[in-house]
Amino acid sequence: MLIVAKIKSYFMIKVKTSLLTALWVLWYYDISYLYLWVTLVFFLNFISVICSIIAAVPAIVMAGIDQGAMTAFWVAGWYALINLVVGNILEPRIMGKGLGLYALVVFLSMTFWGWVFGPAGMILSVPLTMVVQFIFGQYEETKWVSLFLSDYEGEKSN
Repeated sequence: MLIVAKIKSYFMIKVKTSLLTALWVLWYYDISYLYLWVTLVFFLNFISVICSIIAAVPAIVMAGIDQGAMTAFWVAGWYALINLVVGNILEPRIMGKGLGLYALVVFLSMTFWGWVFGPAGMILSVPLTMVVQFIFGQYEETKWVSLFLSDYEGEKSN
């Protein structure tokens, strides 16, 4: 039951950070089809790094068409800054503390599971890693792997 609660917690963290990214980036500028771009950014942000960049391109192009190159430049810069802060600083820390996984493990798991299963593996990388951590933690011989994947500070406080 613990692993199911952790997976639910992961998806809630991902929903909140994706929504934060989508709304924070696009709320200021008066771009046509704003709700479409926010929805696109929200859903594509579930696949970190590459798809969040892909999601920004249509909004940047639309800003350039509607309001000129300078607005497109500011939308791109603002999006890059927010994506950097939320995706690389805030989200790994929240996931590391909330899920008991080391922040570097979250990033590396996305790379590994994406390589194994493609885009679906990138979306499911953290839940799959949590399952692997849970399974390794059940046996004394492999408990060291579970501890290696875990956030040590989170383990001390639990």
